[in-house]
Amino acid sequence: MQVAIPLLAMVKCRGDKRYHEHIDAHQASVLMPIGLLDPKDLPVAGGEAGKKLLDDTLPSNTLMACCKTSAG
Repeated sequence: MQVAIPLLAMVKCRGDKRYHEHIDAHQASVLMPIGLLDPKDLPVAGGEAGKKLLDDTLPSNTLMACCKTSAG
């Protein structure tokens, strides 16, 4: 089984050197695709979030009903 997980990297630099690095993944986006979390009634994206990072033409905020009316 393959699971695509978008990651966030926070990097702190001092001058031209990396001082601190923290890499984070949204836990629900990890647990849902492997079947350990039922996404019913939760604003959780699995592989769709990773695909959106790679393709700007895909829609954003489809999990939030209010954003459908405010989308450009």
